[in-house]
Amino acid sequence: MEKIDEKEKNEETINIHKLSHKYTFWFRISKNAFKKEENEYIPKNKKIAEFDSIEDFWKIYQHLKKPDNCQEGMELKMFKDNIEPIWDNDSNKNGGKMTLLCNKDYTSIIWEEIILNIIGNIFPKNILDNINGIIFCSKSKYNTIQIWFKEYNQDYCHELEQCIRDMIQIPKEVPIKFKKFFNDDNKDINNNKKYHHYNNYKYTGYAYNKYKKNNNYNY
Repeated sequence: MEKIDEKEKNEETINIHKLSHKYTFWFRISKNAFKKEENEYIPKNKKIAEFDSIEDFWKIYQHLKKPDNCQEGMELKMFKDNIEPIWDNDSNKNGGKMTLLCNKDYTSIIWEEIILNIIGNIFPKNILDNINGIIFCSKSKYNTIQIWFKEYNQDYCHELEQCIRDMIQIPKEVPIKFKKFFNDDNKDINNNKKYHHYNNYKYTGYAYNKYKKNNNYNY
């Protein structure tokens, strides 16, 4: 019996698909969210679980609340290599973030697809190497998804935007904003793509029309 158990254990170990990095899921409830009791919000990031294989990812992910079902003020985060998701962390402070405005009904599928492209090494290597993590934020009338990266420069921002639009099939009309964490004038690269310039999408984001495609994730 012991020999059989040992054999099964070895087979399970062999079949584990290791990822390029260790990742951590975090969550936070914004102190600005409406609460009946003042002490109900969680002001700091809390760790949910770590994973470094695709099998462990799915074990954790299937139990996480999906963005479409999250209450206002809820934040879900996935960062690699134990990087804490705060802007003044040593791994983040020289970088910035990309922000995508999302329709509430379509946030979960966008969130999941970006995560799979990150952990599955689908994005180009130079894009992946600079990404620290991804954050979902639930708002009252729309949601946002942010990609945080460690080194900020305009060429990278433009390349990341094009990559996201091409691989996640985001229309050109949808505004994508970039912000540097330490920026004296606090201006965006995409000054002509403010959310309030996007006609009727100010609060609703865009209707994400995902088509089926055969992604070969490199686990």
